[in-house]
Amino acid sequence: NGVYRCGFATQQAAYEAAERDVHAGLRRCEEALAGSRFLCGSRVSEADVRLLPTVVRFDGVYAPFFRCGRFQVRSDYPRLQRWCGEMLRLTGPGLFDLDDARRGYYTDLFP
Repeated sequence: NGVYRCGFATQQAAYEAAERDVHAGLRRCEEALAGSRFLCGSRVSEADVRLLPTVVRFDGVYAPFFRCGRFQVRSDYPRLQRWCGEMLRLTGPGLFDLDDARRGYYTDLFP
């Protein structure tokens, strides 16, 4: 819920702490992928499945909407980017609709 803590922070210190937590979590995942194909080894785990929606939406929705995009998956987390591509190849191309997610945040939830 770190991206939501960024977006809904009412004080600068709270925002900064949340933003640090978001990127600390992404860095931990990046480090975990240094020695393995997936987060917990050579096989897809529940951790991979749960992280996938966040990583898919991060650059295109969460970073700009919740203002936590000082670092981006596509440019600052190369292992996560590789992992995301591989996960999407395994799950199939129609699993996530990023345009629908954007519409959901920018028009439906917060018009």
